[in-house]
Amino acid sequence: MLVWHRPVPAGILLGTLCYKPQLAILLPIALAAGGCWRAFRAAALWVAILTTASIIVLGPDAWIGSFDRVMLQRRLTEVAALSWTRMPTVFAMMRLLGASLPTAYLIQGASAISAATAVAALWRGSCPIGIKAAGLTVGVFLATPHAWDYDTLVLIFTAAWLANEAVETGFQPWERISVFALLTLPALSLGPAKLLGFQIAPILLWLPMAVILHRGLTLPRSMEFRTEPFAARRDERLRV
Repeated sequence: MLVWHRPVPAGILLGTLCYKPQLAILLPIALAAGGCWRAFRAAALWVAILTTASIIVLGPDAWIGSFDRVMLQRRLTEVAALSWTRMPTVFAMMRLLGASLPTAYLIQGASAISAATAVAALWRGSCPIGIKAAGLTVGVFLATPHAWDYDTLVLIFTAAWLANEAVETGFQPWERISVFALLTLPALSLGPAKLLGFQIAPILLWLPMAVILHRGLTLPRSMEFRTEPFAARRDERLRV
């Protein structure tokens, strides 16, 4: 909600995610689709400030080493089969299934485009901010080829946002199962990945994404949340 009410602090907080950019991959799309341009500019400026400060304090060698590390990590992600069981991504699922690198990247790319489209649709709409945020956090794991099971800790908040909306307006089909899947994703996915060689996490993530899209785009307008600033909504209530 800060992106509308306190856009500059929100942008600073979001910009701090540059330390782990694969988890911020859909943030520009969400902010642009939602018209959150002040938060967008604040985030971009904060990233530039952090980058400049790191070069001044640590020197350019730190960035050169960081890029080298990224390339090494990319190669490990592509070939290190032992890591795929702990990676809740479409890329890891396809590699565990025996797909070639081009095929795995192609399917991952299709998932990323679909997730980005879903996030943009939610953020352009007038659904509750909790649903927008839930779609964004789920979409991140469907868009990035590189994430770890411990990163899915943020899905606890996603489950809370979805459950909160469901409690207020009534549970829609599959929402209880989706909340359960979000809360237990590492436990549900690790066993099949290690024992059967199948990473089920992306499937468990696409289910909540479909549920979030249904709630965000198809519920009656009376259940929608308007995202104009708080003061405007307060003034309207006073007029009524």
